[in-house]
Amino acid sequence: MAPQDEDECSTVPDEATMDRSQGWEDLAPFTLERPGYAFLVDGAIRYLPVTRARILLGYLWASESEDAAFFVKRTGAGVDGFYAEGRWISRLRQAKGEGLTPLQALRRWRGEPEDPEAGGIAADAVEQEAPALRTLELLADSHDEGGGRSSR
Repeated sequence: MAPQDEDECSTVPDEATMDRSQGWEDLAPFTLERPGYAFLVDGAIRYLPVTRARILLGYLWASESEDAAFFVKRTGAGVDGFYAEGRWISRLRQAKGEGLTPLQALRRWRGEPEDPEAGGIAADAVEQEAPALRTLELLADSHDEGGGRSSR
């Protein structure tokens, strides 16, 4: 290839277009706004087990004092836990959009029919408290008795 052809085909912009000393261009559609609840919390949380076909997929949790709620997948749930997490994130965004508090969102799906991906929260599931989110994360990472079966 001739030297002049190489310059025409180059995909690396010249230095003038790479100069960021005057700031960045608009990065739209990216935004720092998040449509759902926060997913980190400092205080105590309430949580419910999420199961599918009596297999524990993870835990839906909500803060008692902050605008935070999320899903913690059980490590042993593998790809099923991953897919469930995506569905619960969507559900929590929907709940936030409807103006529900995190605790209202936590309790909203109790007793509803199981979703094929997200699983469900049994009507008789016992709401529990953890002093911190890390406590629930450790529970989700631990080896559970019964091969991941729900202990409702």
